[in-house]
Amino acid sequence: MRVLLVDDSPVNLRVTSLMLERAGHRVVPAARARDALRLLEASSFDLVLMDVEMPDMDGRQATALLRGLGLVDLPVIALTAHSDLDQRERCLQAGMNDVLCKPFKLRDLVATVERWARWPPAVIA
Repeated sequence: MRVLLVDDSPVNLRVTSLMLERAGHRVVPAARARDALRLLEASSFDLVLMDVEMPDMDGRQATALLRGLGLVDLPVIALTAHSDLDQRERCLQAGMNDVLCKPFKLRDLVATVERWARWPPAVIA
């Protein structure tokens, strides 16, 4: 899969990129939400991993904007250090599809990405 990884932390970008690449995915990193939106306008991705708290624009705002660009079927997974239900609900209301809490393990990251790689799910007749 071609994954857009959006996180303002250089360490998080590097570590998560390495984890995804180890699992066989291609990663395009973006350190700011505005950079991610420009990349989404210029190129296609299979999935977005979006940090929720960033200084230029938070991940929920960025997701609402990318949905406004017509990218309604693009899976967006929130990356957050907050595991409370309120945070999860706010992310889902903003148009994100799922939430992955930091710090995460390789198996959890890969399982989440792989689950959304099959989105929309196959219809069984």
